[in-house]
Amino acid sequence: MSRQFKQLIEDFCRLVNMHDAQHLIHSGPFAVDGVVFTITRDWLASPETLLLQGDCGLPQQDPAAVYAALLQRNYTGFQHDGPQFGVSPATGGIVYMERMKVAGASAASLAGTLAFVAEHARHWRCALPMPPRPLPRMEMCCLQIA
Repeated sequence: MSRQFKQLIEDFCRLVNMHDAQHLIHSGPFAVDGVVFTITRDWLASPETLLLQGDCGLPQQDPAAVYAALLQRNYTGFQHDGPQFGVSPATGGIVYMERMKVAGASAASLAGTLAFVAEHARHWRCALPMPPRPLPRMEMCCLQIA
């Protein structure tokens, strides 16, 4: 495990007052404002890259409209390695994914990204028929968008 990755997660946990940094270091799920996230090392991209994934919800009444909106969002927001939305093959839920270089990330930038994604997920849940799934018992934190 890279020291930089471990330090980033420990710094993030201190910043947002989460007590179990080891849980996050080992890719355990956690929730930010009702959105479940995982942070993993992205060995396929590079050992010094992390993959941030957030579960934005499950389309209910009109999945085709939700998927079309996601494709439009991916098109207008496309960047080479930038964030993207996808559909989980396991659950059918909408997933936010972003690769980040560990060296270029800070606890504050990670918290800002998580807060932004949580806010975006709330917007999608209000605009489209996508209620959040019940959350399993896990550590939660609330972040403010700066």
